[in-house]
Amino acid sequence: MCGILGIKSTVSAVNREKLSTMRDTMPYRGPDSQGLWFDDEAKIGLAHLRLSILDPTPAGHQPRVEASHNCVISYNGEVYNYLEIRSVLETKGYSFETGADTEVVLKAYLEYGVDCLQHFNGMFAIAIWDGNKKELFLARDRLGIKPVYYMHNENEFIFASETKAILKGLDAKPEA
Repeated sequence: MCGILGIKSTVSAVNREKLSTMRDTMPYRGPDSQGLWFDDEAKIGLAHLRLSILDPTPAGHQPRVEASHNCVISYNGEVYNYLEIRSVLETKGYSFETGADTEVVLKAYLEYGVDCLQHFNGMFAIAIWDGNKKELFLARDRLGIKPVYYMHNENEFIFASETKAILKGLDAKPEA
């Protein structure tokens, strides 16, 4: 079980310490590695906690940056048919550096956009920052097996695999 989380601000660069503190509320979700990624100009930060299953090498570290396409992913779950999708993408000219389904999910997004979800058979929560479109794509599997929660106000959009991470990122506790 991995963990994903992030903040997209409308007012300022994302506070690195705040996102790190949010991530650290869920250490059991990622005993194998933890990652942070920030784009101060776009006012976004993504974080990840990793449990290595498909590709235990450091190449599977997240958030994963696809610099040539200006995209970044934080992903939790498993796409069962990722090898089939990978094969189709290879015929379209994509190459792969890892054996992880994370890379396949990101490259499927590059090929199909949000319609990539129609190709996935599995359980997942996905956050992709598309730097070219300046858009955050956030999705989960149809049954919500891999949850993703979010909070939105006038200053920021916060999401995470668990609500306690979101609550840790708020300046004030919500009213009951």
